[in-house]
Amino acid sequence: MTDEMFDAILRKAECEKKGDHAKLPEGRTLSLYVAHAGTSLTVSRIVEVIQDGGLIEARNVKGELFILSREDIFAASVAGGSKDGPARKAGFLSK
Repeated sequence: MTDEMFDAILRKAECEKKGDHAKLPEGRTLSLYVAHAGTSLTVSRIVEVIQDGGLIEARNVKGELFILSREDIFAASVAGGSKDGPARKAGFLSK
């Protein structure tokens, strides 16, 4: 994935960027789809991303850190609410 493509993903996810550090809004997560030498990996529920040259440091909601090669990332998905509205709460809805 190119720098421009990765930056576009972070913009679509409405990340708050400070230099190479990007944080997703509360209630929103990112998943990265990675493949190398015929093996694939999905890194889910990412809340924080740091770009360091050709490396991507991705931290998920559990605090786990994944270090990925940007060139091996081929797709991404964004889940959750936007920073303009509240995230969906777990449980039953009442009126």
